[in-house]
Amino acid sequence: GSYGGAMHLENVVFDAQDPRRLGRFWEEALGCEPLTDEPEVYETRLSVEDGPGLDLCFPRVLDPATAAPRIRPDVAAGPRRRGSCQAF
Repeated sequence: GSYGGAMHLENVVFDAQDPRRLGRFWEEALGCEPLTDEPEVYETRLSVEDGPGLDLCFPRVLDPATAAPRIRPDVAAGPRRRGSCQAF
């Protein structure tokens, strides 16, 4: 489909010590579809009706983050979900 020439995000990458666990959490919370399930990376796709998809990528990192995240996803409930979730 056409998105009117507007710029959109295609991927958001979250460093993860346990990619599968973190990826599956967000997959369930957002109703995403799985793309890649490997030991070193988990990827899932958030589909937006009449809009572009957004791939969430969770590559394995060895060390925990020492700085505050530069992006903070805040998720509000929609018609398919109950409650709300704030991550990080």
